[in-house]
Amino acid sequence: MLGALVPAVLAAEEKSGIDLFGTTFTPFSLFLFALALFFLTGVYSFLKQGLKGASVVMLVLAVLSFAAGLGRM
Repeated sequence: MLGALVPAVLAAEEKSGIDLFGTTFTPFSLFLFALALFFLTGVYSFLKQGLKGASVVMLVLAVLSFAAGLGRM
């Protein structure tokens, strides 16, 4: 699966995006999805430590980042 993505990433400069499943992902939208995943790991970490308020803030940031990534497609 990962090997199939390498040619798509290399071709991203030519098309200014990666075409997967009929949807074009721009590099910035991929960055925002990765940022949302990073925030979700923060939510898990804060919940594991018992910091519920901080996990809610991180969850809001993750949702906003994911929504921004969808808006940039």
